[in-house]
Amino acid sequence: MDPELEAIIRGMIGAERSRRKTPTARAMVQVTEGVSIGHSYFPIALDQEAAREYEDRAKQWLGIVRRVVSESGSTWTPERASDLRQLLTAELLVDWEELVALLRSKTAARGDGRMVELEAAKDRVRTGFPHELELLVLAQDRGRVPMAEQLTAPRYLPVLLAWRKARSLLDGPQPDYPNAAKEAVSAVEQLARVVTGQATATLGDAIKDLRAAGRIQAPLLKGIEELWGWASDTPGVRHGASRSIAVDAKTARYIVSQAEAAIGLLLSTDAA
Repeated sequence: MDPELEAIIRGMIGAERSRRKTPTARAMVQVTEGVSIGHSYFPIALDQEAAREYEDRAKQWLGIVRRVVSESGSTWTPERASDLRQLLTAELLVDWEELVALLRSKTAARGDGRMVELEAAKDRVRTGFPHELELLVLAQDRGRVPMAEQLTAPRYLPVLLAWRKARSLLDGPQPDYPNAAKEAVSAVEQLARVVTGQATATLGDAIKDLRAAGRIQAPLLKGIEELWGWASDTPGVRHGASRSIAVDAKTARYIVSQAEAAIGLLLSTDAA
């Protein structure tokens, strides 16, 4: 996870938690006003108020996360959701410990550490949070997710390396158009190997396998076949050559664009 993004989220949660301390203590006093410490309702009322506060904080922390991700222009990916789930779990542990300490201080005279409602609230939050984050991932328009973020799973590492290299060669201060196109095709081939489970297959072999298995409709395979055909007909792209590859900027950008579309198609097949 981006350290700067994490620092912003933790900072905003910390500031809001600090602001809520006094109102929380005041609310606990209000719910027990007129009730003697020895009365059986006293610890129940405090327990219920602590549970309400815990769930309110959980909702607010989730709201902060959603706001930061949205306003920073970041995208919801499974990996980001997993990182944020860990962050929220750690922050809610701080809230739990704070509320438990407050409860114990209020009920010390009774010796009643009742936390039935607070425990139930904790379970509800723990069960619901993963689904809330998964929903945000599903709601994300996959077309807006940078390709590099879609390739962060360990099994896609060779694909990611080739794709990053292609983008760097294409968009760097001194573009290398021939090799940008070459690396883009390589990224497609690497992913085709992952999808078909054939570690040494050529892109052409993988296309045949995908067609035979019916995993991708034949018309949609034509875009990947075009990349394969271009790479096979361009000296130096597939197996190297004694002379430089002749690829201009327009051709390189078209090849990289086609490769990105092909990778997106293959990823959707792999996830199916």
